[in-house]
Parts: sequence; structure tokens; C-alpha cells
Amino acid sequence: MADVEGMYRITYVQGESITVHIDYRDIVFSRREMMYVADFSDWLADDQQRVKQLYTGLSLMTVSEKENLYTRQEVRRALEAGEFLKALGYPSERDALEVLHAGNVRNIPHSPDDIRRFIPYTGRR
Repeated sequence: MADVEGMYRITYVQGESITVHIDYRDIVFSRREMMYVADFSDWLADDQQRVKQLYTGLSLMTVSEKENLYTRQEVRRALEAGEFLKALGYPSERDALEVLHAGNVRNIPHSPDDIRRFIPYTGRR
């Protein structure tokens, strides 16, 4: 608690609650029996909304804009993984990752991250 007090302003209501005032919202810990418990349900709704906005923004990006999110080596490895997926008949992301993890095909030089980076090029999930 001392670390938190050193970083944020704290409001104590004796026997009822502790409020931690962080930059963009407050966390209220209410007393329940012998413990103080916080309710983060409103945070989940906000986070889901932010994730939805992020996905919308990413889906509107062009391929070249998405490539700028990665290093040259990551883009190269993703395109090489695309050739592997082409040989498999362009499976969905889930099916492609299953092939990697199942061990039915050996010595695959591609990582799950390479597969995930390539999938946005095809739009297949």
C-alpha cells in the first residue's frame, strides 16, 4: 500500500472504502467483511469498447499501413508463412495453428506469430 500511496492520491473513509485516484479514473475498494474489494465491471465495458474501436481502425488499414507495424524480417517471415498456407489450401487461422501444434507436419520453420501476421493479408480468420 505504501508504494501505491507514493504514486497516487488516496482517499480513506474509515471502515467503508479506500479510493485510489489514478490519472484517468478512480478505483474504489469497498469493505466486505474483513477485506476491501474493488468492482471492475465498468472497466470491462470500457475496455471492450476500446478493443472494438481498435479492431475497426485496424480493419480499415491498407496492407502497406499494416506492414509498417512490423519489422522487415517479420513481414518477410509472414509472407513465407503465406507460401506454406498456400500449400495447405489457405486454411483458416485456427486450422493453420492446429497444424503447427498437432505435430502432423514436422520441421515447419514458421511460428504461430508468422501465421497470425500473414492472416490479415488474406482476411481469413
